[in-house]
Formats: sequence, structure tokens, C-alpha cells
Amino acid sequence: MKYSNPYMLVYIRESDKEKIVCNVDEEDIAKHLRVRYSLWKKEQEEKEHKKREKAEGHFYTIIKVAQDADLIMQIARDIYFDLVDHDKVKCFRIPKQIPFIIFKVYSKCLHCISGSLASRYSALLS
Repeated sequence: MKYSNPYMLVYIRESDKEKIVCNVDEEDIAKHLRVRYSLWKKEQEEKEHKKREKAEGHFYTIIKVAQDADLIMQIARDIYFDLVDHDKVKCFRIPKQIPFIIFKVYSKCLHCISGSLASRYSALLS
């Protein structure tokens, strides 16, 4: 969606400044503008997040883990050329410097693994 940005220059007399200029609270802004602004802000945050991920992407690798349940579901219901549907298995984005053995230890308890794997690894080394 495209929006135009009109700008307006307004001159105010010093003597009328207190009458005209005031603090604006969130309730003073029209609801449709607040909604539009919150959507715009969310889009900007998503863009920044994607940009950050792209810039730091070479530090990470993705590991996909197929469990027995995934194999059973694949064999019982769907037919693919592979043992599992790789789009449906659990994915982990981990730093490349973490040894696989550390990941393997944590993967036995899949619900324990989160984005903080690097901090757990550094805690193990300390």
C-alpha cells in the first residue's frame, strides 16, 4: 500500500503557543491511525528481524531431526520418495561453532532445546 506524506509548515505566535501546542496522548489519535501505525511498526520490526537474520545467517546452521513418530506417520499415511517429509520434521537453528555431540545430548530432550542453545553451551564450558 502506498501512502502520501503531506507536510505543512505552521507559524505560531509566541503569545499563542500555550493555547495551541499541547501534549498529545494516545487517546487523542484516531483509532484507524493507531491501527495503521501499529501495523507499520510491526512490518518495520519484521523487516529489521529478517535483515538481522540475513546478516548473521552465516553463523548458524539448520538441523532437521526426524523422530520415530515422524517415520511412523510417513509410512502409515503419506507416500514420499524419502523416509520422512522434511518440511514436517522438527527444525533447529543453531550456531555453527556448537559441536554436534552437544546438540545430540540436548536433542534427546527436544522440548529443552530453544534459541538459547548457545548460552547453554557456554554454560557447559564454564
